[in-house]
Amino acid sequence: MNPLVLLILIPLALAALAWAWQIYPRRFLVLWALLPAVMSLGLIVGSRIVPWLIAFDVLLGGVALLDLSTLPRRKHFAVQRETGRIASLRKPHPVKLTVSNRSRRPLEVALRDDAPQDCEAIPEQFRLRLPPQSRSTVSYQIAASRRGAFRMEAVHLRLASRLKLWQRYLSFPAESLLHVYPDMRQMTEYALLARTNRLSMLGVRRARRIGCGHPLPNRGKGRWTGSSMPHVCVPTSVRRHRSSGASRISTRNASSARSDPNRLHRPDARCSTRPVKRCRRRAAVVRKCTTNARCTGSVAEGS
Repeated sequence: MNPLVLLILIPLALAALAWAWQIYPRRFLVLWALLPAVMSLGLIVGSRIVPWLIAFDVLLGGVALLDLSTLPRRKHFAVQRETGRIASLRKPHPVKLTVSNRSRRPLEVALRDDAPQDCEAIPEQFRLRLPPQSRSTVSYQIAASRRGAFRMEAVHLRLASRLKLWQRYLSFPAESLLHVYPDMRQMTEYALLARTNRLSMLGVRRARRIGCGHPLPNRGKGRWTGSSMPHVCVPTSVRRHRSSGASRISTRNASSARSDPNRLHRPDARCSTRPVKRCRRRAAVVRKCTTNARCTGSVAEGS
């Protein structure tokens, strides 16, 4: 046969195996296939090694075909997944996989679950040796990095032939739906630390923002019409209303003192007074009674 025909047929046969049955040659078979190519370099010296080269090629092809027939079939396996439907965010969630070997010979299997993109499986892969007519169970943990619903559709197996020249990939449908929610246990721990004033253990600290209702003097604006309550500086508002009210009282009492001094209130000995505001024009001090409940007037004294 023409060697060029062989160079075309062999890659086509390998591509058909990969597309139809998910069968691929292993590294050991590739190394053995390179040996006849190295031996063919001796044809430059002479043609005495041509029979040996042909015999080696036929032997290698026969062994590869016999080993291909020893690959396990899909009906020899059964796979089942067991997991809960609800998981917590960034918390390990247990998953259990069960693999059954229905054949009459021991098989070596590489097992891997179909973990979603935003989920991490620990460990990611298992290597099992299944006795004939047996069942094996493995467990792993999966952690999701975001909230939402995740679908796990299949479990993947990688099988090897008896001489380890070929390998096959099988996917068994095992659909499971996993809902990931925020960790309620972590919120309970947060509430407990907040009650005991130990939020610093979680890296949380209090920070005051200027003008957002905290008692910081001379910061922020007072409350105007249309201002929201979290953005009202309470001390500034109180100070502004107090100063405007005191100025009105001092102006009214100073004018009444100039017009009719007899209208002023004369506090008794039990009435203690305190200065409220000093008038700039007359330098009058308006004193307000704070101890006697019957004393409701104001006193203006000239300097």
